[in-house]
Amino acid sequence: MIDTDVSSGYSYRYTVRCITSDGTAFTSDCDTTGVSIYYVSAPKLINVDADPEGVTITWNSPNGAARYRVYKKIDGSWSRLGDTSSNSYTDTDVWAGETYTYTVRVINNAGTDFYSGFDPDGFVITVEGGSGDAGDFYYYDQTQYSYPYGDDTIAWSGCGPTCFAMVASTLKNRRITPIDAVSWCGNKYYMMGVGTYWSYFSAASDHFGITMERQLGSNETNAVISALKQGKYVISAQGTGIFTRGGHFIVLAGITSSGRIIVYDPNGWNGYIGTTFTMSEISASGTQYWVFDK
Repeated sequence: MIDTDVSSGYSYRYTVRCITSDGTAFTSDCDTTGVSIYYVSAPKLINVDADPEGVTITWNSPNGAARYRVYKKIDGSWSRLGDTSSNSYTDTDVWAGETYTYTVRVINNAGTDFYSGFDPDGFVITVEGGSGDAGDFYYYDQTQYSYPYGDDTIAWSGCGPTCFAMVASTLKNRRITPIDAVSWCGNKYYMMGVGTYWSYFSAASDHFGITMERQLGSNETNAVISALKQGKYVISAQGTGIFTRGGHFIVLAGITSSGRIIVYDPNGWNGYIGTTFTMSEISASGTQYWVFDK
């Protein structure tokens, strides 16, 4: 039974009694405590701003709502993007000409319970405009991919292949997703409990037809800077430091006129998407570098 006579932001208490088939008499007592439910109506989309730089969705603020969880449909399933107390959210992992579906639920402040349902059809949005022109960089957020890899999924274990997918997509000027970057080899280049083998980058380059020019050590930062100045892309293995508490990979995608390095971190939760750092900040935890070109 569904109770439709409810208002957002109110608590309701329910209980049940057994009755005769004709509904004229009770045949049981009831739970006098009942079950209490705090009801908030599902958020509704009120505005969309979409371009190749990102999709920003804005929704109404149902009475009683304080915090929201945003989802994006990936491979047919809802994948959590993030939680926010705002009534808008921007997804930067989008591509021109592609269609995306989003939905939103109301959650409690601790993020442990849902207060509302959600629109199961979602908000369907098509990104207009050009993409893939020279100079554009293809960014992927590994946390949005639940495809199996390594000890778990790309979201948890796939920073290396996600970095490679960014570089390969940019150099080939076409989409090579993190799923593409692992589906061809499975876990062949993954050490359980440790991470992606360094040999993966050479093998993946051969497979996808790009050039891995060379591998550089931690003390060869001048060569890294030189490669970036020539318009080449570099993947860096990182130890404990700014980017991770363990092992991680990031992409060095360019260098500014002031000498700062443009970094794309596949872990979207870190928020380093086109963020600039000094070479000394990167090399403080950098253990290895791979240079890529067409």
